[in-house]
Amino acid sequence: MPGHIDDKNGVVLWAPNFYEGGKPYRNVRLGDPITQQMDLPVLMGNDANVAALGEFRFGAGRKVRTMVMVTLGTGIGGGLILDGKLWTGATGGAGEIGHIIIAAGLRGGAAAFGSLESMGQIAAITERAARKICEGRKSLLAEKVDYDWHLLTPKDIADAALEGDALSLETLEETGYYVGLGIASIVNLINPEMVVIGGGVAQAGDLILEPIRRSARANAIKTLIDVSPIVPAELGDDAGIFGGASLVLDALED
Repeated sequence: MPGHIDDKNGVVLWAPNFYEGGKPYRNVRLGDPITQQMDLPVLMGNDANVAALGEFRFGAGRKVRTMVMVTLGTGIGGGLILDGKLWTGATGGAGEIGHIIIAAGLRGGAAAFGSLESMGQIAAITERAARKICEGRKSLLAEKVDYDWHLLTPKDIADAALEGDALSLETLEETGYYVGLGIASIVNLINPEMVVIGGGVAQAGDLILEPIRRSARANAIKTLIDVSPIVPAELGDDAGIFGGASLVLDALED
C-alpha cells in the first residue's frame, strides 16, 4: 500500500493518493477487513519498501547487504535495506525518498515545494515537455498526442528520444539531473553498496539512467558514489510480489 503504513497494526496512517469520503486516507484500518473476509493473517507494508525487499532478496540487490531503491512513477518512493534488513524507521515511515528537498520548484501531489517528487514524478516530466512545446519549440511529441498534452506519457517522451527528438532528450536529461541530486544526498547519507532504480519511468532505460548517474556522480562525495553503482531494477512490476513473499518468509522465521 502506498503511503505511511503502520505495518504492525495493519493501519494506513496517511496515503495521499487514496480517498475515503473525499479526503485522503488517514488512520484507515485496512488489514482487519481483509483478514475478516479471507480468514487469513494479513501482512502490510509500503509498496516501495516491499519492492525494495523483493529486489534485495531476488533481484538486482541479491549480492549486497546495504541497498537503496528508488521508484519513479506517479510519485517517487523508495526503500532502504540496511545490513540485510528492510529499515522502516520508528513508525514505519522511513524511505520517503521523494520528499527530499532538492530545489525551489512546484508542489507535487502531497510532496513539499521543491521536493524530488515534485520535480521528477510523471506529471512533472510530461508538463516539462509540454511547456517546451508551448514555448514554440518543435518536437515529434506534438504529432504523437495531436497537441492534447493530457495524453502525453513518459513512454511517448522516451520513444521520441529514441528517434532523436532533441526536446525529448532534453526533458529526460533534466529529469535525470533532478533525480540524481536526490540520489547524491541519499548516497552521502546512507553509503549504500548499490542504488536500484525501478518504476514505470525507469523503463526508459539508459535515456534516464545515464543522466541520473552523471548528476549523482557530480554531486555526491566521490569516495561514496564510487562504491554505489546505480543500476536498473530486475523484477519490474513483480518486485512487490517477491517482496510480499519475503514478508511472509520473515514472519515465519520469526
